[in-house]
Amino acid sequence: MPETSKRRGPKPTGQALSGAERQRRYMQRLKGKAVTDRVSAPAVSDELPAARARIAELETLVANLRTSERASKIEANRLTRERDEARAELAAIKALPARPSPAQNTVTDDKPRGYPTEVKALAVRMADEGKETKEIRAAILEACGKAPDISNLARLMRQWRAALV
Repeated sequence: MPETSKRRGPKPTGQALSGAERQRRYMQRLKGKAVTDRVSAPAVSDELPAARARIAELETLVANLRTSERASKIEANRLTRERDEARAELAAIKALPARPSPAQNTVTDDKPRGYPTEVKALAVRMADEGKETKEIRAAILEACGKAPDISNLARLMRQWRAALV
């Protein structure tokens, strides 16, 4: 009888789940997290008071026009339509998904990305003059306060050269 080598890994318990069962449990965990990760306030909470005020104003105008003898039926219908559209907009605003909270926001700075055109032109000119990448990077860093990694500089120079032509 041939000798069998010891199996690797934990000893089988007979409790193993199938791939479908593991996936089902994973999806249930994700669904549970999605509800708790949302922010409770709607994404456009700043617009809600203005929309509500506009609806109240339109309802008042519609009520006044309907009671007034001078009001025309056309104007009342127009205002009613506008009020209904505002209500529909409010419903759409409330139905929007929640915006992530500022704590979840991964982008923390509001600085524009990239480099100014003058700096790009300077870097391309220095490369054309045969300057080393370290010198070009130092010049970019001095001009902008930031500079690309040296490993990315050659690719950026090709892009900048093509964009400046």
